Amino acid sequence: MLAFRLTGLPDSRLPLYLYCIGTHEQKVQLRPEGFPVHQLFLSRSAAGELKIPGKGSWPVGAGQLWVGEPGVAHEFYPHSRTNG
Repeated sequence: MLAFRLTGLPDSRLPLYLYCIGTHEQKVQLRPEGFPVHQLFLSRSAAGELKIPGKGSWPVGAGQLWVGEPGVAHEFYPHSRTNG
């Protein structure tokens, strides 16, 4: 689900454009088919675990950026506020 969609189809004349933007408390995300466009995730204060099936899992902390490629399956599990 997109928090805020800025545009529909990409404009092939532009090398980079905003597809959507969101700022909210992240919930568990399971994307077995990935997402159709590149994604940039910036964690301002949250922490959690990023999993890419068949590749591994990595901790995500405040101030970290993750770049996701189109069509790559991924999962994100946030840590609860009480667990850090």
